Amino acid sequence: MKKIIILCILFFPLKSFSQYHNNVWVFGNPSSYPNTIINFNNGSGSLSKSTDSSFNHFTATNATICDASGNLLFYSNGVNIYNSVHQIMQNGDNLNPCFVTTQDSSSGLSMPQGAIALPFPGKDSLFYLFHESSDLATLANWYIVPGKILYSIVNKNLNNGLGAVVAKNIVLHTDTFVVGQLSACKHANGRDWWLLTHVNESDLYYKWLITPDTIMGPYTQAIGSFIAYNNNGQTVFSPDGSKYVNYISLSDSSTNQHINVFDFDRCTGLLSNLDTIVLSDSSIVGFGCAISSNSRLLYLSNEYFVYQFDLFSANIPSSKTKVATYDGFTSPFYNVFYMMQLALDEKIYMTCGNGTEYLHIIDNPNALGLSCNVLQHNLQLLYYHAIEIPNQPYYNLGALTNSVCDTLTSVINHNANFDFSFIPFLLKMKLLLGTWLTKEKRFN
Repeated sequence: MKKIIILCILFFPLKSFSQYHNNVWVFGNPSSYPNTIINFNNGSGSLSKSTDSSFNHFTATNATICDASGNLLFYSNGVNIYNSVHQIMQNGDNLNPCFVTTQDSSSGLSMPQGAIALPFPGKDSLFYLFHESSDLATLANWYIVPGKILYSIVNKNLNNGLGAVVAKNIVLHTDTFVVGQLSACKHANGRDWWLLTHVNESDLYYKWLITPDTIMGPYTQAIGSFIAYNNNGQTVFSPDGSKYVNYISLSDSSTNQHINVFDFDRCTGLLSNLDTIVLSDSSIVGFGCAISSNSRLLYLSNEYFVYQFDLFSANIPSSKTKVATYDGFTSPFYNVFYMMQLALDEKIYMTCGNGTEYLHIIDNPNALGLSCNVLQHNLQLLYYHAIEIPNQPYYNLGALTNSVCDTLTSVINHNANFDFSFIPFLLKMKLLLGTWLTKEKRFN
């Protein structure tokens, strides 16, 4: 009985430590339709949809973030930063100044994962927005090769709580990068962030470590497939931070997609133990990926099919299971499969490659095989949207227990939504429980 009481005291309040930075998703489209807003109600699994008179347009770039309590703070389409009342944030206009941004100023940038918003380590009021420029390589080829990774900083407390951009378009690094594919994962200390992207025409990854004092890097690593041409693929970290997946299209075949699956070291940022998955039954568009909340099952979409792979398998490529085939539904265009994102309710939501009113849902992503239950065109939005879905990391990842670089034992709770006065008591109880269980083990 004593054990039950103590365990309840220790573990029941831990839910209050969760942060809800991905609680609200804002959707748009390149045309003249209002935004649709999805609220995940702090992870309860119920959705509410609402809209207002805002017409803030998206093509493919979408970075949306809330405060730790789940209240919408800001979002960006790669051209502007918008506040919680859907107005351009103070000093939030004219991101990524270049020719293509000017051309796309009314519709947002066409780079999936072209921006990502992160809480500033150790600063409750500050947030980073990392974003790619959208430079035009040549008029003859007419394809985009980003030439810069930049960042801007938002202070949410300014302008009567609507926030303001206090630093804008600071160049982090210059090179020729792949289109989008900005992704992030918590460092093993549970506070800092790793930011990753890939160089175009190369097998080279760039990595930065974002700390309270500085942005360290870039660190580089040559590993995996040589990306000769990137066609709007997607990258994802597993929720536990142990895996990194890069879904790309190679120039050797228009229907040949390579998926690089790596182990990821949250201490060092190193990628290792490459597994390569090859899919050859798709067209040249529509590459999406997501990983289940238990970090076991990888989902890949390639326009007409959705596949599941078991990341716990000794042979990941051989664990391939087709879990969905496009059913031909139109609204008014083909509702094929595209970008994916894991949500707070632990379901995976998937966009279409065309203008549509619907999202697909993987209803039970932790289940093997067809039991994962892919629900096609299941969630109807209030207005049309196309391609984009918020690019968000797994914000709730904490420190890696027993890691050699876990030097910040309390950072799991930093910025969390709870009463700090409870922490000394909680720590004391953990110490008491550890001592008591040791004695129990010794005398039993």
